[in-house]
Amino acid sequence: MKKIFSLATAAMILLLSSCQPEDKQEKVVCIDFDEVALPEPGYQHQMPYVKNNLPLSFGHSYTFYEEWGYDSWTGFVLSNQTDTETPGYVNQYSVASGAAASGDNFLVFFRDSYDASHNEIVFTDASEHLFKSMALCNSAYAYLSMKHGDDFSKKFEDGDWFKLTISAYDVNNVEIGAMDVYLADYREGRKELLNTWKTVDLTALGKANKLSFEFSSSDNGVWGMNTPAYVCIDNIVYVEN
Repeated sequence: MKKIFSLATAAMILLLSSCQPEDKQEKVVCIDFDEVALPEPGYQHQMPYVKNNLPLSFGHSYTFYEEWGYDSWTGFVLSNQTDTETPGYVNQYSVASGAAASGDNFLVFFRDSYDASHNEIVFTDASEHLFKSMALCNSAYAYLSMKHGDDFSKKFEDGDWFKLTISAYDVNNVEIGAMDVYLADYREGRKELLNTWKTVDLTALGKANKLSFEFSSSDNGVWGMNTPAYVCIDNIVYVEN
């Protein structure tokens, strides 16, 4: 049966420490993305992130349009960019905190509203694992857009919100749980706009074969959501079987 949890009420966002479990006896895998050498500053958007010897796939698509001379991507890409001041799309690979949660690298997730086929983290060996946690932070692009507004998105005011929904699926592609994480929350007198890393406890979702990621916002137009559909991810922890 599908379970839905809200981090706004469940107190399941914890302060980040490191990509290590509290229980040192527990057999876990900690993915901090730091084994890849990137330029400083740099990003890897033309290819998916691959963790050696792990059957874990991160959704990714890259297209170069030769006739127009530009490229596009969607899904998860590796980055170490930390520019917290430059607004707009040109700064889409930076994290609002100004640093990775640990080490140097982190993932940037972008969900293309026209192509949702690359918004998943999947165990390709058809196994199921208990995801313990992951660290989340707004991208600098989304953070500055919500804080100040831009040509496409409004400055957030009372009543506005931006959230990430993480859904878990078993090996039969049946949804077993979902969790909402508010990346910005201006409801009921709150003024919360995430620009520090927070570790999200995922254990309530149960053992899953894959996680999918979706965004929603109070700022929408005729073409859909106006808020930039980005979030940064670091320190993914799951239990070995």
